[in-house]
Amino acid sequence: MTRASDTHNSFRLFEQALQERGADLTPAERTIAAYMQDNLFFVPFETGASLAAKIGVSEMTIIRFLRSLGYTNLQELKKALRADLMSENSDLDSILERFQLHRRELADDLHDSLELELGAVVAAYDLVATERWQQCVELLAGRASVQVVGNQAVKGTAMDFASRLTYARPGVNFIEGSEGVYVEVLESDPRQTCLVIVDIAPYASKGLLLARKARDLDIPIIFVTDRFNHYAYELSELVLQGDTNIRTFWDSTTALTTILNLLIDSVATRLGAQAQARLRFLRELGGHFGEFESIL
Repeated sequence: MTRASDTHNSFRLFEQALQERGADLTPAERTIAAYMQDNLFFVPFETGASLAAKIGVSEMTIIRFLRSLGYTNLQELKKALRADLMSENSDLDSILERFQLHRRELADDLHDSLELELGAVVAAYDLVATERWQQCVELLAGRASVQVVGNQAVKGTAMDFASRLTYARPGVNFIEGSEGVYVEVLESDPRQTCLVIVDIAPYASKGLLLARKARDLDIPIIFVTDRFNHYAYELSELVLQGDTNIRTFWDSTTALTTILNLLIDSVATRLGAQAQARLRFLRELGGHFGEFESIL
């Protein structure tokens, strides 16, 4: 009998199977288990090859590991988890159903992209419940200054985050780094500041260079990045990853934007009355200078 037969409890059963193996896992199996636990919502949309590439093991190692948990193969696990995801998230299921009904002319791979995009958003919300998230929020709410950096394709995303976080608390700066050495960040007091790096793997080289120097200076670093940027974990424990690969022509930053928006909300909630007072103050300034006048 396989575990896939109970689709309404597939996620719980899979996590339970991982816990039961616990101490018996080999180093390779422990790596697979850690990745799957952190990315459980994405497993239904992966292939053996894509998982092997992301985890750094062979496809056969993954198959042997899944068989040790009671699954015949990866396809059986994916089918069970996918059914569970759909059955327990009726809103997501409804969106996908409407998409199928009204856009049948679109290719199947675009439907898969929608599923991946929605799954990425769900996973971004799941991060809010992690200990790592709370540590990020404490830094963003408690430090005197927050320095935000983003380069190339995600520069605008980082700039938008810094601009909107300013409405919840003072001391937020987007660092352009135009002089090339990020002196504004690296001269900061490490006890009073924190650094937020918004990055994706193809453009991460400059961000990683900055992070290495910031780490040497004991400046705490929060990474908001994609799932291909494994190097971030070498530089900080505070890594918030979103899935950007949704099989479209260009990677999607929806998951990263969702993470950043939820960080702002969490910081505002953490600061409570302070954030509300800050918002009122900036709105009053905006009214004074005519920034918020409606064009309607």
